[in-house]
Amino acid sequence: MKSAGIFLLVGLLTLWMVLPSWSGTILPVQQIPRVTVKPGTCPLIASTCRMLNPPDKCKEDLDCVGPMKCCMSVCGKECLQPNQVTAKPGTCPLIASTCRMINPPDKCKEDNDCAGPMKCCMSFCGKECLQPNQGKSGTCPVVPFRCKMRNPPNRCESDSQCAGAKKCCDTGCGLGCILTQKEKPGTCPVVTIRCLMINPPNRCDYDHQCPGPKKCCETSCGRDCVLLQRGTGLSVTGSPLS
Repeated sequence: MKSAGIFLLVGLLTLWMVLPSWSGTILPVQQIPRVTVKPGTCPLIASTCRMLNPPDKCKEDLDCVGPMKCCMSVCGKECLQPNQVTAKPGTCPLIASTCRMINPPDKCKEDNDCAGPMKCCMSFCGKECLQPNQGKSGTCPVVPFRCKMRNPPNRCESDSQCAGAKKCCDTGCGLGCILTQKEKPGTCPVVTIRCLMINPPNRCDYDHQCPGPKKCCETSCGRDCVLLQRGTGLSVTGSPLS
């Protein structure tokens, strides 16, 4: 009996010594992190109240019901309807220079902060709502000459700066607003005879400069407005252009 009691005591002591090592191997249950930021961006606040350290009505997005976010309002934080980030069509105009202010204040954060078709673009001094560039239809003509001026000034930077149907195109001496060439139906005839004048003057350059169905074609002595017969390379007189 005495030996059995000794074995029992040794067994209990051994179990007591092993238990701490077992408990040390048990891994704690990891908690799944909460998603604290809801989609969307807070609306832009143009002004703030004069109260120092105004009380907040929320601390994080999860304090707000539904899709609302905890945003800075006029006077402290509160639950507001967020802006859904959607980019408006068009591209921001090119900015040639910037102000010297370090970190200038932005008047907008995204396109949704701007009225109508205007976009939130980088301006001369920080972001602000600007009219985007919208490319107009038509193709700029090929310029056959260049002026002698180095780095000629541009009179436009995008189509949106040109009135009506004009496009901002290369003029041979910087960019300028011009009417693009829109060809009228028909094919100009092949000219087989040339006048003796060197570099004869042109009476037109593009079809849109000709009235009605006439086209601006190469004639025997410079370009001129010509009325063609449909499907032929002849003038309305029935004879080849000369």
